[in-house]
Amino acid sequence: MERDLTGRTVRSLRGHDKGRLYIVLRTEGTFVFLSDGRLRPREGPKKKNVRHIEVLPDAMTYFTPETVPDAKNEEIRRALKSAGNIISMTIQEE
Repeated sequence: MERDLTGRTVRSLRGHDKGRLYIVLRTEGTFVFLSDGRLRPREGPKKKNVRHIEVLPDAMTYFTPETVPDAKNEEIRRALKSAGNIISMTIQEE
């Protein structure tokens, strides 16, 4: 998978962080560098194989590749909280 996922909201599918939401800070080959603004701040992103994440729909993407480098940890937390609320509302409707 060689597409650029920078700025996209993703969910971890594997590992001890399974189910956790992240923002993609950058991509390098088959790896992505993820931040949740709290446990994994921008300054210390998590490196994860792209096969171990699920890319969420565009409606849950709050950053663009151009705005991600300037995003603060607080903005990342706020965006992920909003995405989590959308996911929980969708689950309740089903």
